[in-house]
Amino acid sequence: MFRLGILSKYIVEELLKILFPVWFGLSFLFFIMEWLTQVFRTPAPALIVFKLYGAKIPVYLQLVFPAAVLISCLIVLGAMNRHLEVVALQAMGHRRRSIIFPLFFAIILASAPYFFVATYLAPVGLRAHYTILDEDVFHRPSRFSQFRQEKIWYRNQDILYNVGFFDLDKSELYDVTLYTFDDDFHVAQTLYAQRAVWRDLSDENPGLDGYWNLEEGVITLTDKRLDVPVMQKFKRRSSRLIEGPKNLRQFEFNADTMTQIQLAQNIKKYKKLGINTAEWEATFHKRLSFMLISFVFVLLALPKALKFNRGGSPIWDILLAVVVCFVYWIIFSWAINLGEQSKIHPAVSAWMPSVLFLLAITFYNRRAAKA
Repeated sequence: MFRLGILSKYIVEELLKILFPVWFGLSFLFFIMEWLTQVFRTPAPALIVFKLYGAKIPVYLQLVFPAAVLISCLIVLGAMNRHLEVVALQAMGHRRRSIIFPLFFAIILASAPYFFVATYLAPVGLRAHYTILDEDVFHRPSRFSQFRQEKIWYRNQDILYNVGFFDLDKSELYDVTLYTFDDDFHVAQTLYAQRAVWRDLSDENPGLDGYWNLEEGVITLTDKRLDVPVMQKFKRRSSRLIEGPKNLRQFEFNADTMTQIQLAQNIKKYKKLGINTAEWEATFHKRLSFMLISFVFVLLALPKALKFNRGGSPIWDILLAVVVCFVYWIIFSWAINLGEQSKIHPAVSAWMPSVLFLLAITFYNRRAAKA
C-alpha cells in the first residue's frame, strides 16, 4: 500500500492548505472585477448581472488554476526557506526529490477537481451564462433552446428538414435529412445526404436563385401503402426544397459550452462528415494542457526552496508569478490561434507552450544549480 512519509505529508498538507484558498480567491477576484465592470453596462438589475457572471465562476477556476499552483508553491517553499526548514532537511541528508515528489503528488491531488471543473463545470457554467444573458438580460429565447441537440430544424410547406452543420463561408450543408409528409402528416419519404453544396444561378440567370446538389445519400420511401420501406442510394441529386444560404441561420458550434465528452463525440462525428474541426480540437486539448503547465510551474518555484535567502519577500514572489503567467498566456493564446486556424495541429498548439516552458525552466534550473 502506498504511504507518504512524515516529510511528504507535511509538504503536501502545507501546499494544499494554501493552494485551494488561493485558487478560489483568485477566481472570486476575477468574478468581482468582471461583475463590477459590467454591472453599469448591462441593461439588467445588479442581481441579474451578479447571477450572470456568477455562472462563469467555474470558467475563472479553470483559467487561474496554473497561476494558483505557482503562487502557492512560491509561498510554501519561500516560507520553508526563510524558516531554515530546507537547510535542516539538507543537513539530515534529504535530497532534492524529497521535496519534488510531495509537491507533484499534491498537484496530482489538486488536478482531480480541476479536471472536473475544466471538462464539465466550466462548459456547463458558460452555457448557463449565455442562457441568462439571452433570457433575463435581452429577454429573448435562449440560443440553446432553439435547437434540438446540434441540429437546425426548418419547415418548408410539407417538408421538414434538419441540418447537422451549416458552413456559411462555403455555402455547404452537412448531415442533411428531409422528411416529406402525406395528407395525414405521416412520413412518406425520408431523404438523407452527407453533404449539400449550393449552386448559385443568380449570376447566370438574374431571375433564378439556385439549388442544392445533394451528395452521398439515400432515399427511403415509407408510404403507408407500401408493405415494407424501399431504399435507394444516390451519388448526387439536385433539390430546391431547401432554402438558399441567405435564408438559413448559421448554427454556432460553441466548443466552450460543451463538456469534454460532448466535444469528443461531435469532433468524431464532424470529422466523418469532412468538416474542419481544428477549432474544436484546440479547445479539447487546451483544457488538458493546463494541467501540464501546473507541474512545470512547480519546477519554476523549486529553486526558491533550494537556494537559501532569509530576506526574500512574498511580494516579489507574487510579482514573479504574475509576470510568468502573463508571458505564458501570451504564448499560449498565440499558439491556440494557430491551431484553430489549422496553421499547426490543434494538439501541438495546445501542448507546445507547456513543453517549451518545461524545457526553458529545466535549462534555467540547471544553470542556477551550477551558479
